[in-house]
Amino acid sequence: MPLEFLRRYCFNCVFLLHPLPFSARFAVRNYNCLLVLALAVDGLKRKQVSQKNIIMNNWEIKFVKYFNSIGGKKLDTFLGFVNSIRFLAFFWILVVLIAIISHPQIAKDFFWAVFLVAVLHFGITEGVIKNFLTYLFSKRNRPYVEFPKMIKPIGKKFSDSSFPSSHMTTTVGMFFVICTFFPSLLIPAIVFVLAMAFSRLHNGMHYPSDILVGVILGLCYGYLAIFLV
Repeated sequence: MPLEFLRRYCFNCVFLLHPLPFSARFAVRNYNCLLVLALAVDGLKRKQVSQKNIIMNNWEIKFVKYFNSIGGKKLDTFLGFVNSIRFLAFFWILVVLIAIISHPQIAKDFFWAVFLVAVLHFGITEGVIKNFLTYLFSKRNRPYVEFPKMIKPIGKKFSDSSFPSSHMTTTVGMFFVICTFFPSLLIPAIVFVLAMAFSRLHNGMHYPSDILVGVILGLCYGYLAIFLV
């Protein structure tokens, strides 16, 4: 709405109210307030239209919205639990312990490979990408934060940068190491990775590109860890 139009509109209101002295004085006295209010309403409408255009043109948001709408309360509760940090920490510690105890001959190399994946993840993904770089560049808000009316958060509401997916990075990195030492676990590992990717989209925590970059980083960390060991 052009500024000049608003000014003319407000002055016309004052002119029409002229026969009523009190109303006219009130309108003149509050002219700036009326103008600011009109601009604010117009700005809000423009923002809503702009957001709708972004949603319509961004395939990633459509993707997240679709996966977020799948399932019901039971699935939401289950995936919220599976994606919790406590569960995943317990799960990975249990897997590592079982591997070391059941195969003592590879225990040393396996432990150090897993340890290197963790160090690379927390040092690069968490330390550099998701923390240090967000001081230099604006962080990418998670889908449920950016579009609260469209996407509901499921499970823990993570508020750090959406890019990249830490869950996918650790999952892929860990399974890369596990499948290197135990090739027979490749199929279960792929199923677990796909399930994790689905859950991160379904929970409204990540965009597809966050998932993809997380997978790439996980593969790099896993390969580097095996190479160094």
